[in-house]
Amino acid sequence: MNKVHVAFVDDEEFLHKLVKMKLRKEIASEQIQTYHFYDGIECLNYIRENKENLEIVLLFSDITMPNMDGITLVDHLSVEFPELSVYMASALDIEEYKQRVPESTAKDFLAKPLDFNMIKKIILEHIQQKD
Repeated sequence: MNKVHVAFVDDEEFLHKLVKMKLRKEIASEQIQTYHFYDGIECLNYIRENKENLEIVLLFSDITMPNMDGITLVDHLSVEFPELSVYMASALDIEEYKQRVPESTAKDFLAKPLDFNMIKKIILEHIQQKD
């Protein structure tokens, strides 16, 4: 089984701690490796700097963040790195964002608080597609 490299982009430290806690079994068993970014600029810079050896294949991003929001991040990624599977998340004005997500290249919109069973399902589906 190949390890899936998954990035989480969110400006809230608590979310990153929660990801590590909720996915600890998958991380410990080396099914997944997680990457954590606190805004879109930090994520985009990392991906650009590592484009030759980029291992990230799934990305979950908050929409509302300082410096670069998730929609802008997806716009850049869709042009420069269309092979990434991106999922958007937000706790704010869910209906408005659900309408904007189909306009972007994001795979889907996830409401916050994140459903980690759904996240695990998405990761598992990705693993199965690769095998």
